[in-house]
Amino acid sequence: MQGSPTSLQLCATILVAYLSVGLAARCEGESKPGPPNMKPIDKHPPVLKETVKHGKLFIVGNGEDAVDLLHLYGSPYEMGYAHGTLLKEKLLSFYPKVETYLAEQITKKQQNIPSLNGYWRTQIQPQPQP
Repeated sequence: MQGSPTSLQLCATILVAYLSVGLAARCEGESKPGPPNMKPIDKHPPVLKETVKHGKLFIVGNGEDAVDLLHLYGSPYEMGYAHGTLLKEKLLSFYPKVETYLAEQITKKQQNIPSLNGYWRTQIQPQPQP
């Protein structure tokens, strides 16, 4: 079939994608740990927000300092299902932000690989049809 990518082109595209993600995931800058924080996170007890089969969602702290605390039990599937149910709204708003960040990082890192720029762009941009 004319215009279809060969398996070599597909393998090369996948390899470039994996390399780009690997480069994007690399930390920028130096890590300089400071002294440990020995202050308590919050002195108030957790507040129960929601309960589902095999899980409970508690909130610890107030306002911007609030942290979700999950108590999950059951099989791995049951715990995963409860986790997804309890944090559904937060996950639905979080995933697009991560996707956007990764796409930006991949594009940024990919631009630093001059020999692959032309080939990569032909793979991610649709080609005009005759």
